[in-house]
Amino acid sequence: GTRKEAHLLKILFGLAGFKAAELHGDLTQAQRLD
Repeated sequence: GTRKEAHLLKILFGLAGFKAAELHGDLTQAQRLD
C-alpha cells in the first residue's frame, strides 16, 4: 500500500541526503585545502 511506498521513499530520500552531505563535505574539505 501507500504506507509501504512512503516508507521506501523515506529511506531513498534519506540515503540521497547522506550522499549529498558526503559530497558537500568533500567540497568543503577541498575548499579548506585551497
